[in-house]
Amino acid sequence: MKLAVRVSLLAGLLVLVTAAGIGTAALVVSTRALEDAARAALMNEAAINAQVAAATLRGQINILQELANRERTQTMDWDVVQPGLIPDVIRSGYLDMALVYPDGQGWYVLGERAADMGKEDYLLRALEGTQGVSDIRVDGAAGGKPVVTYAVPVKAPGGPVLGALAGKRDAVGTLGALLGLVTTSYQTGYGFFTGRDGTMAAHQDTTLVLNRFNPVEAARTDSSLASLGETVAAAVKEKTGISGYVYQGKARVSAYTEIPGFPWMLFISVEQEEFTRGLLRLRYILALCGGVFVAAGVIIAAFIGRSIAAPVKGVAAILRDISEGEGDLTRRIPPAARDEIGDMARCVNRTLDRIKGLVGAIKQETINLSGIGSDLASNMAETAAAINKITAHIQSVQGRISGQTAGVTHTNAAMERINGAIGRLNGHVENQARSLSESSGAVEEMIRSITSVTATLAKTAENAQDLLEASGVGRGSLREVAADIQEIARESAGLLEINEVMETIASQTNLLSMNAAIEAAHAGEAGRGFAVVAGEIRKLAENAARQSQTTGGVLKKIKGSIDKITASTGAVLEKFGAIDGGAKTVSEQTERIRDAMESQNTGSRRIQELMDQLNGITRLVMEGSRDMLEGSQEVIVETRELEAAAQEIAGGMNEMAAGASRINEAVDHVHGISGRNRTAIEGLAGEVARFKID
Repeated sequence: MKLAVRVSLLAGLLVLVTAAGIGTAALVVSTRALEDAARAALMNEAAINAQVAAATLRGQINILQELANRERTQTMDWDVVQPGLIPDVIRSGYLDMALVYPDGQGWYVLGERAADMGKEDYLLRALEGTQGVSDIRVDGAAGGKPVVTYAVPVKAPGGPVLGALAGKRDAVGTLGALLGLVTTSYQTGYGFFTGRDGTMAAHQDTTLVLNRFNPVEAARTDSSLASLGETVAAAVKEKTGISGYVYQGKARVSAYTEIPGFPWMLFISVEQEEFTRGLLRLRYILALCGGVFVAAGVIIAAFIGRSIAAPVKGVAAILRDISEGEGDLTRRIPPAARDEIGDMARCVNRTLDRIKGLVGAIKQETINLSGIGSDLASNMAETAAAINKITAHIQSVQGRISGQTAGVTHTNAAMERINGAIGRLNGHVENQARSLSESSGAVEEMIRSITSVTATLAKTAENAQDLLEASGVGRGSLREVAADIQEIARESAGLLEINEVMETIASQTNLLSMNAAIEAAHAGEAGRGFAVVAGEIRKLAENAARQSQTTGGVLKKIKGSIDKITASTGAVLEKFGAIDGGAKTVSEQTERIRDAMESQNTGSRRIQELMDQLNGITRLVMEGSRDMLEGSQEVIVETRELEAAAQEIAGGMNEMAAGASRINEAVDHVHGISGRNRTAIEGLAGEVARFKID
């Protein structure tokens, strides 16, 4: 085989093997790095969305806790708590709320029904002093729709747990709203929630939620759901991870994590094709680059083989003539290019010149040259091995730097997404701060209104007390008048017996009517029957008075006058009794209203204080969010600088790899020349006697 062909084949094979090794290593390393980065990014998206969902749910529970911390709720008096919670249930978006006592008996606010709730785990936690959340369940009282129930403890100020306050929410609406907050960087990505047993809690297909779809159970009868069921079962067991599955004929990858503090799992699912699109693109680019490099290497190898073989052919022709002919040392090799082969030709010419005059000494020098050639070949072999090791290390470092550059680029993109999420969070915090400021102003206005109403009630109480005192004075005077009339009746001779009978009947009738009127006024709506009885009693007294008129004509005028005065006095006494009872009722109701307004004033001031504290916390959160935003921007800047530096290092390593390859080729070339030189010297030692020097 000719030298040009052999050199071309060897160089081409070396290029092919080197390119294949580098390409395979780069493909394996970069594929693994991209897969790890993509999986980490998807897991990070799931973790961030889980934190957002947990914060939103905790905000809903905190509203219920705020209602439980009110002084009115802490009384645990159903008649007091129930009317106040009705507008809170409607305003806060709950389906219903229930006040639960320590024995587990609960009373619902809107439904006004009792239920035994003591065996529920979430309620037991609330009665022990911590917040609890139930899993999703179908509620018959809510029309058969899925609901979720929160429970918070009702505590005495600085004291023990008095009971619990539970609130039911529409599970589809509540978790569906959370699903709207889930964000992902993938176009085919979406999120869904499951319960601790794998039952679908929230999904973009709401029929799955309404039908209580459980992939783990469904996979037992439907083989097409086997991979989805295995993924959900693994999520229920492992709580956090990533897995692939097939659903509705499409391969998907899903990252899952537990929502901290709540009985649900969050899944972020994307199509496998989009998830591995970067890997396929990388493999295509590496294959294309490998093919280009192999083709270029083969062409360069062919060129190198021909360039090496051309001058060697000329030298070989002259040396063949010298060796196979008469050994005429007077012939000279024409000058060649200024390279190793040209140097060899010039050395041969100088050697021929030296041989012409020193044939005798060449035999001994030939032995020395043979030793030198062996040493040169050995040293060049060691040099070639060292250069090969250096080239291998450079290629390894070059692959690692390429992987690092890809990782830095992906990290930079992830930090930009995190920066966007922090910016959106900062906007939400600012909106919350504005809402808290408006709420604080509304609470201050309510406190001023309560103070004004309290002052008005104080004046009303004073007026009612004055009315009560005036009614007592009038009633006493009227009783004195009645006593005088009775004295006149007793002094009437001959009418003592009739007068005593009439006085007894009138006194008992008046007393009974007065007591009935007072009790009717105290009982309110329930006392209407007593008022009817009092009226009937008054009618009975009037009938008795009319019957007494038949006792005699002589006493008719006197008795008539006395009856009229007695009847008038009784009626006035009844009216004074009614006024007295009404005044007492107004006074007592005014006192209760004023006490309630003072309690509400105290609660409103407590709310104001809590609103001020919440404003302060919100300002701190807003400042922290701004610091996080600034820090993430600085990290992005640093990451970009690191990416640029990594690219510069990669470029430098590419240049070093190219230089090492060229040095390796040169060393191999010199090593081959040294071997041929040693062979030539040995041949020269045997053939020197044949050379012609004249």
